[in-house]
Amino acid sequence: MSKIVIHLVYSLGGKGSVQRRAHLDAEVARAAGHEVVMATDRVAGPVPAGVKVVKPARLWHHRLPGVLRELGAMIAVHFTLARYLRNNAADVIVFHDSTLCWPALWNAGKRPTVYMVHALIRDRIESGANPYGALRTWLYRQANRYGLRHSSHVVCVSQYMAKMAIAEGADPSAVAVVPNLLDLTEFTTPHVAEYDVIYAGRLSVEKGVGTLITALKDLDPHLKVAIVGDGPQRGQLEVHAATSGLAACSFLGWVDRARLRALLATAAVQVVPSLSEPQGVVALEGLAAGTPVIAANVGGLTEMIEPETNGWLFPAGDAGALQRLLERVLSDRTTLAGMRERAKRSAQAFDLRTMQNRLERIYL
Repeated sequence: MSKIVIHLVYSLGGKGSVQRRAHLDAEVARAAGHEVVMATDRVAGPVPAGVKVVKPARLWHHRLPGVLRELGAMIAVHFTLARYLRNNAADVIVFHDSTLCWPALWNAGKRPTVYMVHALIRDRIESGANPYGALRTWLYRQANRYGLRHSSHVVCVSQYMAKMAIAEGADPSAVAVVPNLLDLTEFTTPHVAEYDVIYAGRLSVEKGVGTLITALKDLDPHLKVAIVGDGPQRGQLEVHAATSGLAACSFLGWVDRARLRALLATAAVQVVPSLSEPQGVVALEGLAAGTPVIAANVGGLTEMIEPETNGWLFPAGDAGALQRLLERVLSDRTTLAGMRERAKRSAQAFDLRTMQNRLERIYL
């Protein structure tokens, strides 16, 4: 039976992984014959075809500083949703950002709610890689716990996140896992050797990029390294690379998804040195591109990387272990080349065509 599903997300159409997942979930629901409404504080890019978008009449909260900006965005979504529900029907409310738990749950009435768990602040804290200040950390902790304990359904991006959600108070019977998935038909770029090592992702403390640069320091200084992405640590990391003598390390900045897919296919190996990683969709993208992945043994990464089959794992934050692994792996290019097809095959379990059936069983 067709349902009316409302998705709540900040910065609809933006370039972050949360926005991409909200977009994909909406497309899956539409393909299954459901009506989709997306409520947001602002539209920041393309929106899913065939969905209705509701947003505030004007952007007032973006002038606020720091954490007040997010609180303002939450309030904007709350009143936007309340106004919409006064005159329109809805069967289920899905929220993709933890602080949107309050607008979702306060406006839900007797409707079921779905908390789409992309990350939890507990993971950042326990990993020792929390990029947030005390006030924002406190806010996210309260939002995580409230959303987990009061939502009808809790959908997590990995088994690791599911266990942590239960530890934070979610009812185990309400928790399900639907990982971030990919349209594997988009990964068609043939492998052409250009870079020895590639990193792709946010340049922030929790991503552990400094560990990678330290590990490269005493290897061949002429290794071609691509650092793709942007973030608060970019300047610091550029200095680190320069002082480490990495003569062929290129900081490419943010690139769109098509360019990223192409870049991933040009590397001998991808390194994901995260200190905290709920799932690690960029590692999945590397596998789909046919690039073996060296990843830290944290979070959801361990659920995707099979050592010596599609990649390798090393202790998070251990630059020495990563250096030794890179030295061994890059010295045997024949083995690396032979792993490309196995990497692509391992990504097939995450093809988006499996998502519809999973979501149908949970809340559609």
